[in-house]
Parts: sequence; structure tokens; C-alpha cells
Amino acid sequence: MPKLKHHFFLPEYINVFDLDQIYMTSSMWHDTGMKDTWATFDLLVRDMPKNRNFLVFTGLEEMVLGLKHFKFSDEQIRILLKWKLISKKFAGYLKKIKFNGDVKAMPEGTLFFPGEIVMRLTAPLIEGNLLTAFLITSLSSNTIFASKFIRSVIAAKPLNIIGPAPNRAHAFESALKAERSGFITGSMDCPSVIAREKMNLMHGDNATIAYHAFINSYATEKEAMETAAKYAKVDLSLMVDTYDYKQGIKNAIKVAEKLKKQGKKLKIVVDSGDLYKNAVFVRKELDKAGLKEVRITVASNLDEFKIKKLMDKKIPANTFIVSTEALTSSDDPRMEAVYKISEIIKPDGTVVNKMKLSPGKMSLPGRKQVYRQFKNDKMTSDIIGLEGEKKLGTPLLRPIFKKGKLLYDLPSVLAIRDYVKSQLEYLPKKYLAIETTYQYPVRVSPRLRRLITKTKKEIRGH
Repeated sequence: MPKLKHHFFLPEYINVFDLDQIYMTSSMWHDTGMKDTWATFDLLVRDMPKNRNFLVFTGLEEMVLGLKHFKFSDEQIRILLKWKLISKKFAGYLKKIKFNGDVKAMPEGTLFFPGEIVMRLTAPLIEGNLLTAFLITSLSSNTIFASKFIRSVIAAKPLNIIGPAPNRAHAFESALKAERSGFITGSMDCPSVIAREKMNLMHGDNATIAYHAFINSYATEKEAMETAAKYAKVDLSLMVDTYDYKQGIKNAIKVAEKLKKQGKKLKIVVDSGDLYKNAVFVRKELDKAGLKEVRITVASNLDEFKIKKLMDKKIPANTFIVSTEALTSSDDPRMEAVYKISEIIKPDGTVVNKMKLSPGKMSLPGRKQVYRQFKNDKMTSDIIGLEGEKKLGTPLLRPIFKKGKLLYDLPSVLAIRDYVKSQLEYLPKKYLAIETTYQYPVRVSPRLRRLITKTKKEIRGH
């Protein structure tokens, strides 16, 4: 029987986790004298996922750290040689490789739209190519969560959102990225302690939670709730629907009165059935008992659509928990991120513009910038133009690396969170809609349009 290996994805796998063609092509370029050829690559999302009016760029920190520490270990090189993906000559090149290029990118948390470059990388052709899967996956595996979760935040305003919890994610790394994206886009807390540790958050919601398994472990619901109240270090959150809502809230009210004397707060979680009806019942019973300060949290496979319906009915709640639907981006789990060459720079400095002409998948040539236009402090349109064009708007791509040197100070998740919040204030109200989609105007500048025409003729002329 073969030796069992664990199933966790480790950092040392990243450089050897790509298609065979990436390594074989890089090796061929090196062995045929192209190691001094440079290229510019554009990283972007091709299509808008269903129901979205905008996307939230996340994953920049992951990309920056990956580029900063880019290198191949002896073990990674051994694996590539074992599978005959590279030559021995190229293996020697990989032993010394590090990132030497230039990068411009949108700040993490920027709102953007399909077709817009979120990162532009100019580097040796081989280096840029070897980063393909890493950069594409870093973009899609973070941005898909942020762009989904922010919709629940918008739907719930002015109430709070918590989530997503790590349970029911497609993988542990996926859950961690979802929590980070959720916090950046407006979650009031990170449910898992490791997420708070990794993001250097100083506090979390440390309320003791008496959930279904805890209540089921005691002889009676009342005993379970009283035990939880006795040992709660800060506040207490109680699920009241383990057996029966009506009896559950009666038991919770008795506990709440004791907690009040101890200076601790109680929260009630409404987690099943008709959420609106049950929340109304719980609020009414709490108010009758003089417990107006007790807050209600609502859960149960919520997403932005369900939250909007509950908000439209004016549900008497304070907080929503969003988890499974956000962890899986359930309404549209696809994000077609692409990474395309837009120019080749030969060793003598000659620049050859490049583009893909495939119908529906055309890429744009040249070294580009994304410009944003505003009117009365609101976004009006974006223009994809060439780097250095004047009077097109505010350039969104900012310097991150220059000749392999990191120029950019990575912001904290709290700073990114504030930036996302400020971005939403610039977005016209209609793009905040949950049930209606609008297409934000993104166009190509006249100069870039002329370059497209010129490049097409050059490609078709060969």
C-alpha cells in the first residue's frame, strides 16, 4: 500500500502547481535564447458574474507576498525534472530566479468592472509566465468572496453582518480567504480565531454561544442555558430553537434576567423556520419581559436576496449571519480571471504589441492604465487607455514593484475595510441594487482603439 500523504495545500506547492505547458514553454524559451526577452502581462476578470453590478478587488496582499518571495527550491526543481517538464539547463536558471519586474495594481478593495486590468506586470517573459496560476488564482479565489459578501452587507444596512464561518467551505484555505474578504467588505467580526490571528485583529466577539450541540448535551434546555450563563466570561448568545421556540424563549428570558444582574448581555439567535415570524415573536416576548436591550441575531442559509426580503418586511433583528451562501458564492461560483501578454520587449528594446483575436476572448495590446471619471463625487465611467494618457480621469493602477523592489506599504485589513466603505460612497446608488443589474460604462480610449486597429493589421499581415 502506498504511503498516505496529507491533503492540505502547503506554500511549497505553489510554484509547481500549474499546467505542464507553463514549465515546458518556459524551459523552451530559455533554451532557445529568449531568457532576456521581457513581456507585459495584464491580469483581469473577463466577465461579470451573475447578479453583480460591480466587483471588489481582493488578493493583492497575497500576490505581493508571493512576488516578494518568488523562488524555486531544490525540491520543486527536482519534481519538475522528474516529470521531464524542464531541461537540466533550465533547472540551473530556476535555482537563481527571483522576481525582477515592475508591477502596477489597483489598491486592494478597489471597486472594478470586467475587462479592467487590476494588475499589470512587466518582467522577463519566463518569470511572468511562471506566475500564471499563482496570480490568476490569487485574484479569483479572493475577489469572488468579496464581491459576493459585500452584497449582503449592502442588503442589511443599517444592520450588521457576521460571517462567513469556516464550516461548509470547499476547503480550509477557501474558508480563510472568505473570512478575510468578508471582514474587508463589512463583516463586524471574523468567526474563527485563526483568521483574527492572521489578520492581526485585536479583538473579536467573545460571547459564549450555547448552540444546538451544547443544549442537546444536557438533560434539559433550561439546565444547558443556565450552565452557559454561569460560565460565560463576557456575554452570552443563545439558540432558542433546539426543541421549541416558545419554550426556548421562556427559558432564555429567565437566563437574561440573571445575566442582567451580573452586568452581562444576552443575544438570541433565530436560526430556523419562518425567520421573520420567529424574530417578531422573540422580540415581542423579550419586550414584554422588559428586556429591550437583548439583541436578536438571524441565521439560516442567508444571502443578499433573503436578507433584502427580511429588511423589506422590517424584521426586528440586529444582526444577520451569512455563511454557506457566501462561502460558495452560491448564485454564481464562477469568476473567469485571465492573464494575457499585451507586449513583448526584445533584448534590443524593440516593443512588439500583442493581442488575442479570438471571438469573445479578445485581449488588448500595449501597456495600459485604467482611468476613473467622477462628477459631483460620484463615479460616472471608466476608460481603459494607454499608460501616460492625459485628461482621461484618475489612474487606478499604482506602482507596487519597480525592478523587483517593493515600493508599496501593504495596508492593514482595517485600512482596506475603510477604503472599501469609502469606495461605496462614490458608487451611484443604482449599482447598489440587489435584484436589478446595471452595466457600468467602461470604454476604450481613442489612442488605444487606434493601437488595436494597428496591432490587428500587423498580426493578420504575417
